[in-house]
Amino acid sequence: MQLIKDGKVWMEMIKSRNKTSHTYNEETADEIFNDIIHLYHAAFKEFLEVMESKRSGDQKNMFETE
Repeated sequence: MQLIKDGKVWMEMIKSRNKTSHTYNEETADEIFNDIIHLYHAAFKEFLEVMESKRSGDQKNMFETE
């Protein structure tokens, strides 16, 4: 189905989310902020494009791989 292209980035998002719920360390918060700006935002935009193309019918069968 290939909804996401870089699973590693998505797993890092989960780790970052878990760090933020268990720490109030400013350095950790700054690192996560930078990851959001430079990595995670792009991953979400890419995911949005994939989902929009599936919704618009650009792919005949959403279970086919490209």
